Amino acid sequence: MKRLRKIWWTPFVLYVILTPAFMSERVYNTSCRKIEVAIKDSLTGMFVTGDAVFSLVQNDNNRILGEMIGNVNIEEIENRVMQIRELECAEVYRTIDGILHIDADQRDPIMRIMTNYGNNYFIDNNGIIIPYKEGYSPRLIIISGNVSISDSSVISGSLDFTRSGETLKRIYDLVSFIREDIFWESQIEQIWVTEKREFELIPRVGNHLIRFGRGDNIDGKFRNLEAFYRNALPLAGWDSYKVINLRYDGQIVCKKR
Repeated sequence: MKRLRKIWWTPFVLYVILTPAFMSERVYNTSCRKIEVAIKDSLTGMFVTGDAVFSLVQNDNNRILGEMIGNVNIEEIENRVMQIRELECAEVYRTIDGILHIDADQRDPIMRIMTNYGNNYFIDNNGIIIPYKEGYSPRLIIISGNVSISDSSVISGSLDFTRSGETLKRIYDLVSFIREDIFWESQIEQIWVTEKREFELIPRVGNHLIRFGRGDNIDGKFRNLEAFYRNALPLAGWDSYKVINLRYDGQIVCKKR
C-alpha cells in the first residue's frame, strides 16, 4: 500500500520540480515582443506618463524589443526607471509570452512650495522634492511668502531640514497634520509665511485670515479653531470676521470687519 502511494505521488513531484525549469527555459529563449508599462496613479493625479517610461527604456541607445528577453538586464532597467524622481518605486519582470512588464508607483505630493526666489516645487509625503511641471495642477496646499529651499536639498532631491532651517520643518509638520484630517485638508488652501516666520492660513470657505503663529501646539490650535467654526461662526456668519488669531495659548482673538 505504501508503495502504491509513492507511485501515485511520483508524477506530481516530478511536475512540481520540472515545470519551473521548463518554463524558465522557455521564457529565456523568447524574444521580447512588447514592453508594457503600468503606472499607478497617485492620489492627486498622473504626472508621469507610460510613454515617458517607455522612451527611457526603449530608444536608439537601448533597444530591447526583438532581443532575447532572457538577456534583458532587469536590475539595470529598474535603476534606469528609478532615475525619474516622480516615481517612488518600480518593478520590472518578464513573462512567458515575451512581454517585459514595468510596474511603477508615482510619488504622492502633499504640497506645492513657491519660494521667495520664484522657484516652484512639489514635496511628497517622504520629503522628496519633485520638480514643478506646467499643466500638472493637483489640489494641494500652496506654501508661499518668506520660504526657501537650500541648494543642497534641491540637488539631492530630498528636504534637508538642517540646512533649509527650522521653518521648513514646521511647515512640513503642519501640512502633514492637515492632510491627516479630512475637514482641514479640504478647508485649508494656502499657507503664507510672514517675515517673522509665522504662518497665516487661507481657507477655501470664509473670507477671513487665520493667524496660526509659528506652528507650535498644532493639535490644540486646530481643536480650538474647530470648536469656533462649529459654535461661533454659524451664529455670527462666516464673513463676519476679518482675522481669526490663534497665536495666543488657549484662546482665539478675532477681528471683525
